[in-house]
Amino acid sequence: VKVPLIVSSANISGMDSGINPEEIKKYFSESVDILIDGGILEKGIPSTIIKVLNNKILMLREGKITQDMLEEQLKTGH
Repeated sequence: VKVPLIVSSANISGMDSGINPEEIKKYFSESVDILIDGGILEKGIPSTIIKVLNNKILMLREGKITQDMLEEQLKTGH
């Protein structure tokens, strides 16, 4: 999307995930233009972050979707 995208596990690397809009705004005060308020989130397993580069999928952070799960889905096409 070529702009920062903040989702449920919005945080600065190494810090706790922001679970409410106020924390997220504090973390990213200079770079957030639009924040969709989904209310207060439960803490849990962070989201998985992948990067697609030159048609290759790179796991940047393993979360609820594991590397094994991703590879299995890519094999089966589902």
